[in-house]
Amino acid sequence: MVHNGLFFCTGLLMSGGWNRSGVAPCEKRRRTEQQAANSSQAIIEQKKSAFAHCSSIASAASSILRRMLFSADRIPVSFQGLWLAVVLLCCSSHASAQFPEAPTPATGVVNGSVVDSDGNSVQAAHVHLVTTGPTVVQQDQETGADGSFHFVAVPAGEARLTITAESWRPLEKTLTVSPTVPVDMGSLRFTTATASFAVNALSQHDAAELEIKKAEQQRLLGVLPNFEVSYNWSAPRLDSKQKFELATRQTIDPITFGVNLAAVGVYRGTGHFQEFGPGAEGFWKFYGATMADVAVGTEFGGAIYPSLFHQDPRYFWKGSGTTRSRVEYALSRAFVTRGDNGKTQPNYSGILGSLTAGAMTNLYYPEVDRNSASKTFANAGLDVLGDAIGNLVQEFVLKHFTPKSKEIPSNAPESQK
Repeated sequence: MVHNGLFFCTGLLMSGGWNRSGVAPCEKRRRTEQQAANSSQAIIEQKKSAFAHCSSIASAASSILRRMLFSADRIPVSFQGLWLAVVLLCCSSHASAQFPEAPTPATGVVNGSVVDSDGNSVQAAHVHLVTTGPTVVQQDQETGADGSFHFVAVPAGEARLTITAESWRPLEKTLTVSPTVPVDMGSLRFTTATASFAVNALSQHDAAELEIKKAEQQRLLGVLPNFEVSYNWSAPRLDSKQKFELATRQTIDPITFGVNLAAVGVYRGTGHFQEFGPGAEGFWKFYGATMADVAVGTEFGGAIYPSLFHQDPRYFWKGSGTTRSRVEYALSRAFVTRGDNGKTQPNYSGILGSLTAGAMTNLYYPEVDRNSASKTFANAGLDVLGDAIGNLVQEFVLKHFTPKSKEIPSNAPESQK
């Protein structure tokens, strides 16, 4: 009799409700609760309802068992555990039906590649991706031999890429990840070398030394020295010692000696400057005078006067803006220049350097080739005009024939463009 009553109780519990006690059937309750699952408040209410329902089931089961067995104390111990298990099973089934698992977040794919300022692939660059949407996920990769990266299972929404590599300023990009269309970031280009923004980490002197070392690798067609131009608009200023170092390096470069030797040969071969004397003696006297011209002009215009007037002797390649703005900038650099304080100043160094070089030729040229004061000034004016034309060539042409130049175009304020 006890067994039959317990089985009857179990059947009622598994069927989902107790109509005689006034409790609604489970199926009807599920439909009601599912309709209320569209808000967080409804979910809370569902939890309360589920708990109350389980309590009602347990209470009803206990009441029936008591009526069947006259007293709860007469329930055999062997059936108490079974009774409790059936009640918990019904409660858990009811609760799981009310609270389905959350859907899996939508994800997408992000592709791209990393190149340097010359368009070459950058291998082993570190790529860090972090989503900034509702789901925050971080992923890291290193680029392959072709500079590419490929992220999968990226949660849809806003995200940010940070790319770092040795010798380059970090890149940061924002993007929106789509769950349906892969995001192709294309070729992400490093543009700023580390030395251009690490001045604070190095001393001013050490940062400028790095710039000099780079300048000394700048050669037209890989041969002719092109040291006195900076392709980094934000290059640190040079101290006096470094100005002399750069000027002297230009003067004593073996190619400088070779080019002037060839020029002297051409002049002498066409009958010019015969006043230095005939034959080999005249040739070498003229060659010595020519190298003296180079040394005086370079040292005075590139080191002595720039140190006295606190001016930078280099031509700073602009590299950006309209053609007209670049032409105006290049021509103006023959008359104005950048001071050590970063401001534009009259180009005392360049103009006085030309005058000094012209005047000092009177010390070692034959009397017939010496210049009067008026001719010295006229030649200095022509020299300044030559500098202006040379600056135009630097701005638009020579950069393309200087293989090891690392270009960092002008980000200058409008007043200096």
